[in-house]
Amino acid sequence: MLFSVEPKTLIKDVFGRKAEFLDFLEKLENGRRLFVITGPRRIGKTSFLYASLNEIYRMKNEKDPIHNS
Repeated sequence: MLFSVEPKTLIKDVFGRKAEFLDFLEKLENGRRLFVITGPRRIGKTSFLYASLNEIYRMKNEKDPIHNS
């Protein structure tokens, strides 16, 4: 197999989704709380969500490492 079929957990491993991630992040920062992620099977919806949430968590911990340890 040329690639792992497991969901990606890092945004850098999700190919071609930087614009979507930045849009997702901007909408979260502006207060949006409901998202619907749709698409054909095996296109990377779960990987995008896992990787995006992990990246947001990592960014949050880098901003405030004392209170998030």
